[in-house]
Amino acid sequence: MIDVADYSHIHNGAGAYICGEESAMLDSMEGKRAQPRLKPPFPAVEGLYASPTVINNVETLACVPHIVLRGPDWFRNIGPAKSPGPKLYCLSGQVRKPGLYELPMGISLRELVEDHAGGPPPGRKIKAVIPDLQSQGGEIDTAAILDPSEITQRYFARIQAATAAGGGDPGAGAVVYEDNCIDCHALNGEGSDLGPDLSAISGRGLKFLAEAILQPAKTLTEGYETYVVVEQDGRQTIGLKTRDDADEIDITKATGEVITIAKADIKEISLDPLKSVMPDDLSEAMTVKDYQDVLSFLLLLKGE
Repeated sequence: MIDVADYSHIHNGAGAYICGEESAMLDSMEGKRAQPRLKPPFPAVEGLYASPTVINNVETLACVPHIVLRGPDWFRNIGPAKSPGPKLYCLSGQVRKPGLYELPMGISLRELVEDHAGGPPPGRKIKAVIPDLQSQGGEIDTAAILDPSEITQRYFARIQAATAAGGGDPGAGAVVYEDNCIDCHALNGEGSDLGPDLSAISGRGLKFLAEAILQPAKTLTEGYETYVVVEQDGRQTIGLKTRDDADEIDITKATGEVITIAKADIKEISLDPLKSVMPDDLSEAMTVKDYQDVLSFLLLLKGE
């Protein structure tokens, strides 16, 4: 019987990640820079110092006692059929529980990050993952691609909106919106009803939004037309007709001030399609970057 210890040697890979590849480890053992070799010849034919060599990671060799004790069928039931067995996964970066996890081969990124590493820290979102699953024999998580998680869908939507807006940042666009639009418009139940509710405005399309941002008065939404009211004493009020009762009406001016006028005092009331309580031109009030940012933000507003 051969004493395996006489023919086995454990060599430290010097911390180089590439040494996980068997032929790169052989170069490292020979004192060379660790680089994968062209194959064939394979290590079993021509390995360490051109001699036949059986080389494996300690991680792989650690499975041998379990296979011997529990049998090959037990081992094949761990992970996918084409690449069975456990694998060490090192999770680092923006996750709650970074560390080294031993889990079946073929596990999905979603399960690794969300279930085992606890997901991202509070207040953070996962924007990208740098995987090495494919080189380790893992399988593509097609279910996650065809049916992405809510986090993934939101991030894809942000990318699409930013692309359509010429590179705008939806997050910065929310700030531009609050600075320029919130006094006139409602969004998801918050803001003013002086102008149309913008909660689902992206449905109007890119062209409409692009024009409406720079020239809000150009396209008027039904119900937000501007009225000109001339009273018997000559006073004139311009704004939205926000209330119309039997005896009086309310006109809301661009400043948000509400003027109540008795119908008996009205000399003339007319709808002026050329006037709006909205600003005529916002191009002077925002930079090109502001415009791209708020456009990308509005493209995400699809309603609840």
